[in-house]
Amino acid sequence: MASAWDWMKKYKKTDPDAKTESWPPVDIGTNLVAQIMGANFLLYGPIENVKKVFPAVAMVDIMLGETAKDLGLSVLAESHPIKKLV
Repeated sequence: MASAWDWMKKYKKTDPDAKTESWPPVDIGTNLVAQIMGANFLLYGPIENVKKVFPAVAMVDIMLGETAKDLGLSVLAESHPIKKLV
């Protein structure tokens, strides 16, 4: 999603640190919004980004699982991150 923003494309060209400092949080944040809205897949870019994106994705899954429990629902998936907390 963030790659479609013209202002971000321009910003990445003008700020030498944008690719390493500004871009990753924007890219991760846009994926988390899609996840919270119920997306069943995320477009996070090349596989090298997985170490940056998926800790945040797991955190959001845990938050959604806790919210489900607060609403009286249960998390059925055995591999859900909330079930890996000790």
